[in-house]
Parts: sequence; structure tokens; C-alpha cells
Amino acid sequence: MADFILMPQMGVSEESALLSEWKVKEGDVIKLEQPIFALETGKSSFEELAKYEGTVLKILVPAGEEVAVGAPVAVIGKPGEQFAAPGAAPAAVEAAPAAAPAPAAVPAPAAAPVAGNEDVNFILMPQMGVSEESALLSEWKVKEGDVIKLEQPIFALETGKSSFEELAKYEGTLLKILVQPGEEVAVGAPVAVVGKPGASFTVPGAAPAAVSAPAAAPAAAVAAPVATVAAASAVAGDVCASPRAKKLAAELGLDISQAIPTGPEGRIIERDVKTLKAAAPAAVVAAPVAATAPAVAPAAAVAAPAAAAEYTEEKISRIRKVIADNMHKSLAEMAQLTLNRTFDATAILEMRKQMKNAPELGLDKVTINDLVLYAVAKTLVEFPDINANFIGDTMRRFTHAQLGVAIDTPKGLLVPVLRDADTMSLKAISAAVKDYAAAAKDGSLGADKMQGGSFTVTNLGNLGIESFTPIINPPQTAILGVCGTMLRPRQKADGSVEFYQAMGLSLTFDHRVVDGAPAAKFLKAVADKLEKFNLILAL
Repeated sequence: MADFILMPQMGVSEESALLSEWKVKEGDVIKLEQPIFALETGKSSFEELAKYEGTVLKILVPAGEEVAVGAPVAVIGKPGEQFAAPGAAPAAVEAAPAAAPAPAAVPAPAAAPVAGNEDVNFILMPQMGVSEESALLSEWKVKEGDVIKLEQPIFALETGKSSFEELAKYEGTLLKILVQPGEEVAVGAPVAVVGKPGASFTVPGAAPAAVSAPAAAPAAAVAAPVATVAAASAVAGDVCASPRAKKLAAELGLDISQAIPTGPEGRIIERDVKTLKAAAPAAVVAAPVAATAPAVAPAAAVAAPAAAAEYTEEKISRIRKVIADNMHKSLAEMAQLTLNRTFDATAILEMRKQMKNAPELGLDKVTINDLVLYAVAKTLVEFPDINANFIGDTMRRFTHAQLGVAIDTPKGLLVPVLRDADTMSLKAISAAVKDYAAAAKDGSLGADKMQGGSFTVTNLGNLGIESFTPIINPPQTAILGVCGTMLRPRQKADGSVEFYQAMGLSLTFDHRVVDGAPAAKFLKAVADKLEKFNLILAL
């Protein structure tokens, strides 16, 4: 009986993977533990090893396709054995499938060296995180015709996590900028060309071009390759492309026939559409603009005074888009509930005052938020369901507090993680938070610093907020909001009334996995530690 090779699940949160390369072909005899194909998830690359011995009867999924976890990708059995492929009637496999005609030659990927490009180098969009597939090219630091040096900043980019500057890996003249600021570019796609003045080069998907005066006529240089590709595609006939590639091309409004195929047997796959988008942004934008431009501008309109604009429009940043998607997903997929309470902040306010007056100990920069973080870190390890991630149907409980700290920046909210915060001193927590805040605001905070959090603290107290409903950062199970202080009355033992400084805490938790009582106990434990802060320093 034939066996199906299935797409494995390489992580608890992975729902699909990219089958990037076959290590075997139809007709091959495979052994146990033999590598049969390579796959890529959002985190890393892997090789799948054979769990069965036999002959590869049929490869069901070509390389370059995104495949759902558990879906069949190939069939193994005895030569000539019948099998029923998903959605098809049983079929017999010929005894010698390897004798089938050889597949057509596959074009090289766009980033590969091209004949005639010996005197130039392509600047490629770098990968700034293992899960990043694209980035926004936000600003060019150089212009066409500039001579650039090694390690010189050449452009700024934004990922879903932070902002970065790309430094030059080659020296030479910037011959051509291929991508305009504000464009989303696939990782590994070319964004510019560097070489000797006047050198000829072939932009992926375009005819060879000689650059003699790069700064003088950038518009003409783009128009020629676009026209060349369009002419070639007009006689190409039906396009062989993956469903994902067709869908992406439709979403981007691109002519998929202009894409240069790099998939098996000359097939256009998703990365080819992304390369087309990155290599010819001017062509994508030019058509709609021309279509909507009026044929003749009325003379009266020119003479009339300009009316004041009723509003302005600005495309949101990539970071803001990621924040929006994550927040919507969090509220849509979780049963979120918020508990609010106050505590007597007298102890931490007095502690803060003493530290501020002792600069010789290096504690004068410790803030109220640092004190809260310290107390939360000590409490988290006592509540494993709150110091956790909920992934699918699995609870991942952390041994130490991987404490996320929400930091407001001009580009959006970033959440770096204090690793093993429960083992850190108050002074160490304070210093780390300040380092993270500075890096977040200048765009140098690496994506690795914002992954793996088990719980998050967000503070709006300095804005006078008395209570609010923070939204959980998935896959975490809870988040604590820190509010401002306010004077409140209370009755003393002798019956008299006194006023004290009360501070609010707002805990949002995922009611799917955390019940109300444990959440309330956690909130009470944090408040108790803050009210007796001088004692928890001994923990």
C-alpha cells in the first residue's frame, strides 16, 4: 500500500510551510532517514527525512509552493502501485516514472548574477529578522550618480519590528535606483545598482542598458525595461503561475505575464511577483495616474484661488500597520477581560524619593515604572498560567519572567523583552529599560530584542490615566496597565479620615485559559509587593 508524505508541523504556531526544494525525484528509491525535501517556515529552514522506504511514485507539490501542515506532498510505494491522490481517481504509476520527459530549464532567480553584469553589483533588500519576508524602503540616503564607500548608509528601511539603516557592501557609483521610497520590497530583491560610470547592466526582467548619465534621466531608464518586458509577454501566451502568485499579482494590480519565472519548469511563483513589484514600481504607479488625469485643464480652474484643504492623507507606516493587525487579531481571537484595582503607593513614592537623593549609589535614575517592573517580575514566577503563552491548544509556561516593556516611539509602540527579569536587580532593570528606550527611539532596536515575551507591562500613569483596558500582546495570556496616582480618603483605626496616594493597576487577561480568581490573586499579589516594596528588595 502506498504511503503519503505529509507536510510536517515545525512549530506549534505554524499552519503552513514553503516547500523550497526537492532532494529526490519521481522514480528514486529512498531509504529511512534520507532527506527528501527542504521546507521553510516563518522562523527557519529544515530538511524533512523519510519516514518510509520505497519508490517515489508521484510528487504532488512542486518546489516553491506554500503547503498547509498535514497536506500530502508526495506518494511513496512499490513501482506500478496504484494510489488515490487527493481529489483524483486511483491511478497507476508507470514502472519507470524517471523516464518522463525532462522538465524545461528553470530561469535563475532575479538576484542571481546575469551575463553582462560583471562591472556592477546589485544592492539587495536585506533580511533583518528570521520571520521577515519583506521590508519598507522608507528613505534613500544617496542619489543616482553619487560615489559611495563601504559601510556608508545608503537607505533606511522599516520592518514590522523596527527601523534600520542599510550600509554599503560595495564601493562605486550609484548607477540606478530601482525602488522608490515608500515601496514594500521582498527580502533579497534588488533595490539599486552600483558599478563603474557608464557600465552596462541588466535589471532582472529588463533589457540590458548602458548608463552614461545616471542623474540626468532616471525616468527614461525605467520606461525602456518595462516596455521590453511588456512586449515579450504579449507573445508569451498562457502564463504558468502558482495560485499564490496569481492572487498576489491581482492584489497588487500587476500584469503577472511580466514576472520572470524562477519556479520549477518555468513556473511563476510568489517571490517572482514580489520581485516584479520591487523592480518596476514606476510602471505600477504610472498607469493609474495617467488614467485619472484630465485631458484638458479648464482655464478658469487655473485662475481661481486654491481652496483650503479639508483634510490631509498619509500612508501609515509599516510598524503602525503591524500594530493594527496584531491588536485586531488579539481582540478577535481572545476572550479578554480587565480587572482594575488600586494600591497604596506611599511606599514606592518614598523609595523613589530616597533613591533620587542618593546619586552616589547610581540609583537616582530609577523610576516608578522600574519599581513596578521589579515587583511584577518577582510575582510572575508565582503564577505560571499568567507567565505564559497560549499557542493553539498548548500552554507554554515560562520558568523565568520574560517581561515585555511597552515603549512609545514616534513610529509606534514597541515592546522589547527583559530576559529572566525575575533574576535581575532593580538597578539592572532600570538600566536595561533606559537602553531599550533609547534604541527604540533611534531605530536601532533589533527584532530579536522584541521576541519571546511571556507578559507585558504598559504604563500611562504619567499622562494622568486612572484606569484603562490594555490589549494583550499575543500569544501572551495577560498584560498589566499601570495608571497614575490620585489622592483618596480612608478611615484610620481611631475613626478619623486621612488621604493617601493611590495608584491604579489594570490587568487584562485571556479568559480562555486564565480564570477570574487566579487573575485577581495575581493582581493582589503585585499590589501587596508594591505596598511593601522595601521588603521585597530582600527577595
